[in-house]
Amino acid sequence: MTKKNKAKEDRLSDLPDSILIHILSMLHDDGGYKFPQFAYKNTSWRKLDIMFCMELKPLADVKWSGIVSLSIAYTYLTDGAMEKILSGCPNLERLQLDHFWGFHHLEISNVKSRKLIIDNLETDECDVWLDIIAPYIQNLKILGSCRGIYLRNVASLVTVVLNFKFDFYFEEEDPLQRKESTCLKELFQSVAHVEKLELGPWCIQYLSIMELEGWQSPPSTWKFLQLRMNLKQLDFPGICCFLRSSSDLETLVIDGYKKSIDLLLKYTNKDEQTRRFETHDFNCSFPHLKTIKILNFSGSVMPLVKYLLKHATVLEKFIIAARRKRSDVSPDYVKMEQELLSFPRSCSQVSVIFSY
Repeated sequence: MTKKNKAKEDRLSDLPDSILIHILSMLHDDGGYKFPQFAYKNTSWRKLDIMFCMELKPLADVKWSGIVSLSIAYTYLTDGAMEKILSGCPNLERLQLDHFWGFHHLEISNVKSRKLIIDNLETDECDVWLDIIAPYIQNLKILGSCRGIYLRNVASLVTVVLNFKFDFYFEEEDPLQRKESTCLKELFQSVAHVEKLELGPWCIQYLSIMELEGWQSPPSTWKFLQLRMNLKQLDFPGICCFLRSSSDLETLVIDGYKKSIDLLLKYTNKDEQTRRFETHDFNCSFPHLKTIKILNFSGSVMPLVKYLLKHATVLEKFIIAARRKRSDVSPDYVKMEQELLSFPRSCSQVSVIFSY
């Protein structure tokens, strides 16, 4: 830190809190600023966003009793520093960690903490994963590019978003035995009890990779499932095997706006994967599934629609919103609607709504 920045920091304690936080976020002339020790003792702050800090290193106890929302981004933290920070925030409700590194153990034991967001977990240690212990967290999001994550004691989770891509170093081994598969299996086991689950495109593609290996998803109790994906038949076997373990599902939303690379093409032939989906009996039903929504619909998803109509025995609403590329109505959509309405259904009372 330059002498000029040091002089600025020495005068920060005389400034109002709102101005102090703004100035701290700007002091990164040398690649980051040093968080001042006096700033660890402020009971009036309610929301604190820390960015581009060289390191958070409290030398004494942290006293942030007023903070309910804490965000730390582009910052190095040790396990000890993270423990002090969380201990000093007894009223913390929301914690967001974005582009962070340094610590490997995150224990959130505060009964008031309800929401945790992990966005871009960075580390140079390929064999060290992040252990998360959060018995009272109800809402969890894991986003961006991540290394390995273990979830321990997350019994209170209600809503989980897994929209990330694992970024492990390349290893010369069977791709179906790599760390991606191991970590995903651990995560799915840890969130099998939640009510609402949302999966991103990378997770969905890896479901089919694991399905090729013979993996079966553990039984789950989620009632709401949202899949953000590129609507391709290569992903359908993994999706159907995943749905087979979702017997309590009441609402299914499939959003096809996401673009993603074809990971499966590295492991299987496209024609063979399509044939497997069309001929395989997944031997399941959805006794509680009442609502299905497919957003950004395209013709490639018709086999999946047919499958869902056949196995959803109490379905009430099937809503399909087509992907529109121009203002006029495409004749292809009219043809697809007619084909869709001709599909056999387990429930004759279902209302099928096709919009384009």
